[in-house]
Amino acid sequence: MINIRIVLSLVTVSCLSACSGEEPASNQWLFSCDDGFKFEISYNDDGSTALLESTEGKANLVVSRSGSGARYTDGTLVFWNKGTQAFIELNDKIVHSDCEGEKVSK
Repeated sequence: MINIRIVLSLVTVSCLSACSGEEPASNQWLFSCDDGFKFEISYNDDGSTALLESTEGKANLVVSRSGSGARYTDGTLVFWNKGTQAFIELNDKIVHSDCEGEKVSK
């Protein structure tokens, strides 16, 4: 399995090239994966962008075409979910699977 520090370093690099001063997200979810990886996804109001955050970094993602579910990417990192289930791909390889999400109440 790919070392989590390598994956999150790449996520951090993605953020450095893509972070911007976007409006705060109105729709937040916490995900826990079977491998112990935890992260948060925050969607903007219209669902066109999402911010993936973990203890190791952040990545700004944009919605992209998906046959089923929702798919967000920055060109290297992909977050895909359908309902409360999700996985993360990096460079076309699944690096975190069997992730279960829960909506954050405010």
